[in-house]
Amino acid sequence: MGRPEDAEKWIRGVERIFQYINCEDNEKVKCATYQLVDEADFWWESVKNTITKEQLGELTWVEFKAKLFEKYTPEYYRHRKQNEFWSMRQRNMTVAEYDRAFNQLSRYAPHLVDTDEKQTEKYCNGLRHEIVIAFASQKVLSMLKP
Repeated sequence: MGRPEDAEKWIRGVERIFQYINCEDNEKVKCATYQLVDEADFWWESVKNTITKEQLGELTWVEFKAKLFEKYTPEYYRHRKQNEFWSMRQRNMTVAEYDRAFNQLSRYAPHLVDTDEKQTEKYCNGLRHEIVIAFASQKVLSMLKP
C-alpha cells in the first residue's frame, strides 16, 4: 500500500469480499488483517503492540478503516482530492473521461453529491458549456415530441 489509492482499492476489494460472503461485523477486522501484506502487515503488527487485547477485540471495522486511512491516506491528500473535485471541469476531456474522473473524485467530497440534485448540479457545472446546451436542447426536444 505505497500510494493512497492502493489503500482505498484494498478496502473496496475487501468490502466486496465481505459482502459476497456475508461477513459479520465482528469478524471483519480479523478477516481483513489476514489479507494485509508487506508494509501494511508490519504496520498492523505495530498497531497491535500498542493496544490491549480488549481494545483489539472491540475494534470495529469502521475504526480499523479509520486507522488504515490515517496511515495510508493522509488528511492532506484527502483535502487535495476534495479541492480537485470542487474545482473539476471537463475542459479537453471526453464526456466518458470526465464521468470517470467525476466518479473517482466524488468519494472525497460526499457531502457535495449526497443527493441526486446536488450530484446533477455539480456534474453539469463541470461540463463544457456547449455540451450543457446540447443536453438542454435534447431535453426540450424530447418534451415536445408527442
